[in-house]
Amino acid sequence: MCHVFHHSIQLFLLCAEVIELAGKGSRSPSFPSGPRSVSQVPISAFPLCKTSKNESSFNPSMTVKSFDDSDNSNPQFDDTLSADASAVQTQQWLQNHRFDSYLQTFSNFSGSDVLRLSRDDLIQICGLADGIRLYNSLHTKAIAPKLTIYVAMKQTPGVYQAMYLHNLSGHDMVSKLAGLLGVAANQINDIYLQGPNNIHVVISDEVIKNMKDESAFTVEVFPDQGGDKFRLLLKPSPTLPLVN
Repeated sequence: MCHVFHHSIQLFLLCAEVIELAGKGSRSPSFPSGPRSVSQVPISAFPLCKTSKNESSFNPSMTVKSFDDSDNSNPQFDDTLSADASAVQTQQWLQNHRFDSYLQTFSNFSGSDVLRLSRDDLIQICGLADGIRLYNSLHTKAIAPKLTIYVAMKQTPGVYQAMYLHNLSGHDMVSKLAGLLGVAANQINDIYLQGPNNIHVVISDEVIKNMKDESAFTVEVFPDQGGDKFRLLLKPSPTLPLVN
């Protein structure tokens, strides 16, 4: 009797396991919450320039993000509402620019509908302060970058990505290069520029201000402090100007 009872228990557990597996198999596959760009490449494609056998490399799970995907990839910060924007896109634009209280008012407006409204129209709809602010936001001019440079990884010297600097500062350059490498800005300790006779010049605000617009560089990455932080070396292209 005990043997039969034990066998029944085993059979029950086996059936439960089969039912559970069948349930899992019927679930819909999960997908990433957002779109993944084909321009994202594993960072392992760009190994570090090592100076000793004990130096670490990038985490292979990191990715390099093309500047085509960044918020400020355009040569200008063109955050204006497009005349081709749909009603949904117009609502998103209004929300991004802190006009949430007027989402219902413009719920059926496309980009072209809103852009047709005059300054007086917007003041009448939104009131004086918000009407002027909305009109200025709709018709603001894009801000051109102060400096454009092109950078390529050492392992892909012929493939450049544009970097648009709106502030001629080392902080701005660190931020843009960190985005290119897929690391946090505070992981970059120093940036050097290769100068005459292969000397390494520390990148400063003054150096950046004297860089020639549309210069091209190859970026070499060196691990620093056990591989947790990095040093970058910008080597100018031999065919393009470096500074004014």
